[in-house]
Amino acid sequence: MKYLSLLIGLAGLGAAGFLIFREGPALIFQTFAVAGWGAVLVSLLHLPHVVLAGIGWQALWPPRRRPPLILLSWLLWVREAVNALLPVAKLGGEVAALGIMRRRGMPLSAAVGSLVVETTVSVLTSFAFVLLGVLLLARAVPGYGAIMEWAAGLAVALLVIAALIGFQRLGAFRLASRVINFLGGGRRRHLVAGGVKLDRAVRAFYGRPARLAACAVWSYLAWFVGALEIWVALHFLNHPAPFATAVILEAMLHATISMAFFVPAALGVQEATLLFFGQMLGLPPNVCLALALVRRCRDVFFMAPGLLFWQIREGGLALKKIRKSAG
Repeated sequence: MKYLSLLIGLAGLGAAGFLIFREGPALIFQTFAVAGWGAVLVSLLHLPHVVLAGIGWQALWPPRRRPPLILLSWLLWVREAVNALLPVAKLGGEVAALGIMRRRGMPLSAAVGSLVVETTVSVLTSFAFVLLGVLLLARAVPGYGAIMEWAAGLAVALLVIAALIGFQRLGAFRLASRVINFLGGGRRRHLVAGGVKLDRAVRAFYGRPARLAACAVWSYLAWFVGALEIWVALHFLNHPAPFATAVILEAMLHATISMAFFVPAALGVQEATLLFFGQMLGLPPNVCLALALVRRCRDVFFMAPGLLFWQIREGGLALKKIRKSAG
């Protein structure tokens, strides 16, 4: 599996390189150089996305039990960095966040319940954001012939989200634990009780409509920060565009990267998406690929530090635990 991810990543890198050399690397890098330190600023603009999503996650909790916003923002930063940069198929970030929550002394049921519901709400609001992008695309490019295909894909995605929520409400962890116990010849009965407890926690978070609505609002607003990043980046590239164009590009990026979740760091996927839809919206090819390079700066200046700080912190905690055990 590790080698497969490596091969896919190399293929994506090759595809990105092919697009750049096909369109003329000199002109693309010249356009990118125009942004200068603006590329770093655009990368740091992703911080409001993390904070807004953190506020939404915090809103799910009862007031007296709410974790600090700085902790939830840190968890989201780590989760996004792991999912964006490591070949973990968009699941490793959730596991990393859960591990941090447990090491902070948070009860397992509360940690899992809040993480499951927040992630589901995030998926639902991202669907709404992509839907907005498709509607804006249909308005901006009336002759675009694939609108119906996008509509069909979104309809399927909505059915999948609805099925996911229904499965959670029916007791996903209880069902999973019973299957594991059955496959284990009845030697994992303790997992069934744990699964029931986790399902109870998930239902508790779902059982507060006002908190769910607050979480959804903040989560939905957070997606617009990505569009803001593109809008500001285009200004730094001396090619300003309407904010609606930025929303379309961010929505299409999110949709294609989500579908190609198995590609490490979305190598090639991000570049091809911006080139295809950017040209459709009137952006020159060199600007589209320079914009893709600016977005890659976010991996370097925002995601990579999150991954590094997480590794340092977790390594320190592990070393402290070893020393404590040895003492």
